Amino acid sequence: VCTRWGSQYNSFFSLLRSRDPARDWSIRKDVPDELRSQDCPVLLPEAVRIIKDNSFWLKLEAAIAVLKPVNEFQHASEADGAGIARVVNRWLQIKSKWSEMREADQFPDIPWDDIDAIFKARLDKQTYDIHCIADALRPDTTGPNSKLPPSVFARVQEYLQKQLENDDEYHRALSEFTHFRMRTGGPDGLFNKHSAVYDDGFKPAMA
Repeated sequence: VCTRWGSQYNSFFSLLRSRDPARDWSIRKDVPDELRSQDCPVLLPEAVRIIKDNSFWLKLEAAIAVLKPVNEFQHASEADGAGIARVVNRWLQIKSKWSEMREADQFPDIPWDDIDAIFKARLDKQTYDIHCIADALRPDTTGPNSKLPPSVFARVQEYLQKQLENDDEYHRALSEFTHFRMRTGGPDGLFNKHSAVYDDGFKPAMA
């Protein structure tokens, strides 16, 4: 069933909590009689087989482990009322958790390459250029030593080109964006000379 990852996590976690009661039920003396009965539900034998299959529960635990960071960061975003400036960062935090899990090789059977492909598809679908720009302009991501991934900078350029009417406006906006990112001087005193972070010798990337 295709649904929200958070809903999948809750469903899987609820199923995992039923593991011990389900196992206890599957070995009751009356279960074999029920399976042999003419009135036995069609899916009951398969359900019993799955309950007794340890590999099923191991796969379920792995799926829950993958979905847990998604669920946690989703709740964190809802709790703190995160705006568009936090969207990309939340996605990258999820990816970071998955990278840690992959490196630790805690769940060797997880198809990480497939998950990475799914992640990229969801990220491309659910984030827009404005999310990248907002993320890049968060105060905690700026400064002289800050680095912006080339792919993100390319999206910033593309967005500004779409939104602005001519080359002069585009280059001006890109210059101001770069100055803001570096917390340095810029056109019209974006950071004026009285600021502690002003650098009269700064040259923007596009200069």
